[in-house]
Amino acid sequence: KWDAAMGRSFRFGEVDASLQIGHLEQDKEYFNPYDYLGQYGDLYNRYQSDRDFVSVSAALPVGFSHYLEFFGTLSNEELKVNGDVVDNLGGRDRFTRDKLDLSLQDSISLTPSGNLTLVPILRWNEVDDEDHLSWSLGTDWLFAPDWRLKATYGKYHRAPNFYELYGDGATILPNENLEWEEGTQWDLGVHWQGMWG
Repeated sequence: KWDAAMGRSFRFGEVDASLQIGHLEQDKEYFNPYDYLGQYGDLYNRYQSDRDFVSVSAALPVGFSHYLEFFGTLSNEELKVNGDVVDNLGGRDRFTRDKLDLSLQDSISLTPSGNLTLVPILRWNEVDDEDHLSWSLGTDWLFAPDWRLKATYGKYHRAPNFYELYGDGATILPNENLEWEEGTQWDLGVHWQGMWG
């Protein structure tokens, strides 16, 4: 596996922005000469994946109490397959998809000292022709020197990845009928930043 990326940061007035482009390649080969995995006689498979992407981000302070942040990534993924899963089982040898991820986040100071912050986030994800909107609401409370209480609650959607849909030639069986995952997530934690100053 290897990847490379180039980026540049900009400033337009009060807006801090960045642009990044990148490419990733991954090559997986599976040799199973004794069929010890017990899956349909798969003795050899090769999975090659490529991903090209462009990402943008922007941040803008709005008055005293708001700090808006935007993130966006557009990517194209391709998976090429050869081996027994194609030759003996009749599987497809090439898969592609386009993916767009956008998010908008606000950090709202609820007190003049800035020790209590509310963080609403909206996320929009599109894979090929299906899209979903997710959201979360977080808090960050500096309740004592060096001590923070953090909490988040929200709804999420996640598209199945290539290996969940098409298998990996070895231990993951393909299932092209998988739906998007959706659910509720929450977390609660305490952050201490007192050691060694």
